[in-house]
Amino acid sequence: MKLKILNIKKKKKYNIKVLNNIFNYPYNLSLIHQVIISYLSNNRKIISKQKNRSEVKHNKKKLWKQKGTGRARVGNISSPLWRGGGKIFPNTSNENYRKKINKKMYKISISSILSQLNRENRLLILNNFLIDNFKTKNILKKINKITYKKSSLFILDKLNFNILYSFKNLYNIFFIYINKINPISLINFQKIILMENTLYKIQKWLNI
Repeated sequence: MKLKILNIKKKKKYNIKVLNNIFNYPYNLSLIHQVIISYLSNNRKIISKQKNRSEVKHNKKKLWKQKGTGRARVGNISSPLWRGGGKIFPNTSNENYRKKINKKMYKISISSILSQLNRENRLLILNNFLIDNFKTKNILKKINKITYKKSSLFILDKLNFNILYSFKNLYNIFFIYINKINPISLINFQKIILMENTLYKIQKWLNI
């Protein structure tokens, strides 16, 4: 199949050939859902920690004698039945939420998302995106020519300090590098913008 590439300076489009198995792949919702769940689980930070009854600070004295009070027998105040006592099954810092996804499944899901973005006209490819300085005003003018008032994600193939510093003050424009491509980023933005050389590298990476 062919994709259109926009030349910003001349404001013209030309076509290039791309692989069908990457940019014209059927939309596989169940696979994408599985990959997103595993991606979120694998990036989950474990910040919850609860104490069991041996870790709770407490007085070890028996609250009342075993027999003769008419009440149920009881041990010390660290019991999970009491307020402030230890938890029965506490959350620990050793919890493992990781879910395994094969590399082939991950690549197919990315191809499926890119294909759907292309069908919905949310995928935009530029011949280049050169910036001489890192003024936000200048880069905003360029972006408005491409996509106006839409949240956009630029996918770059290498570090560019001009882009890095220019994007800092833009709340709805972000960029990532090829090695950081993930399904969440691709889905959350209204426009995904690639450079021509980035496109070839992505195609090489996803070609199974």
